[in-house]
Amino acid sequence: MTASAMGGVAALAMPAVAKAADKVEWRMQALWDGGTTPYEFEKKFVARVAEFTEGNFEIKLFSAGQIVPANQAFDAVRSGAFQMMKTFDGYEAGKISAFAFTSTILFGFPESDQYEAWFYELGGLDMAREAYAKAGLFYIAPTVYGEESIHSTVKMESIADMAGKKGRFVGLASAVMGDLGVSVTPMATAEVYTSLEKGLIDFADRGDLTANYEAGLAEVAKYIILPGVHQPTTATSYVANRRPMTPCRMPTRPRSRLPRARFPDRCASTFWCRTPWFSASTRKPTSR
Repeated sequence: MTASAMGGVAALAMPAVAKAADKVEWRMQALWDGGTTPYEFEKKFVARVAEFTEGNFEIKLFSAGQIVPANQAFDAVRSGAFQMMKTFDGYEAGKISAFAFTSTILFGFPESDQYEAWFYELGGLDMAREAYAKAGLFYIAPTVYGEESIHSTVKMESIADMAGKKGRFVGLASAVMGDLGVSVTPMATAEVYTSLEKGLIDFADRGDLTANYEAGLAEVAKYIILPGVHQPTTATSYVANRRPMTPCRMPTRPRSRLPRARFPDRCASTFWCRTPWFSASTRKPTSR
């Protein structure tokens, strides 16, 4: 997360930005429940935004489902219910087909660094922004991590064993699982535990092992299926509504004092630099 999103925050602090007006206050809904490891990182994210803008850009953080269910955040942000979300693009792959590839790729990149390189060195970031622009939204940056496991209430030792079972999957994985004979339900993440417990589904993709353990999935689904070929690497997304974007006062600290991401030169092009907010440089990232 620090490599992708914090690089974007660094762009917020560039002194070349236009002079600011009033303090900006936004609401953001996270993808994960409060108290989980991913949610703790989102708390750090909003704190860094406030720090780099000297308190002039404040993001009030809400946990998944606190405002709307996670799989309804896309429409909520579009309508202006709140300004920003951390989301999984696969939720909306049925509406915008490109999202099936900006979230995860079945049997795709085996390492998260490779997926990240696709975003920042091979045009993936621009394509994601183009896809979101059609909905009046701006794709800020991805958070890329590794494989996700499948948790099951029944023992399965082959792909053939999945046929006839009920499973929770979203995005491209839901289409492929459907072709494999799985009865797919694309429910929100927060509903997975209860659905496994009540027998509404037999197995589910939800998150990585850490997030699933913290959510207690081992209590209701004792079988873990790995490798996660349905989601070998994952990208979740910071996305905002374009309409509330107005300038806010930026600090004057030298850019050299800011933390730098793993791709140093990409910082200027990660966070809203192509909107009316910023006149930042859009230099291409250096090779790794």
